[in-house]
Amino acid sequence: MNRNRIDARSGWSDSEHNIPKAAKQLVTHMTEDSQQFGTRTSGVLQYAKEAKELNEEYAHF
Repeated sequence: MNRNRIDARSGWSDSEHNIPKAAKQLVTHMTEDSQQFGTRTSGVLQYAKEAKELNEEYAHF
């Protein structure tokens, strides 16, 4: 079955295939802006990094 038929059955149109691309661009711009303007996301990222390190540390138990 070709992709167009699958897309038609699932309700997706060709224009909706651009949604992931647009979302990726949005996230990229948000990341650049947060780095440029120094928003509070750095605290969240630090917390996520620490949580990952703790998870890896306790994975051995």
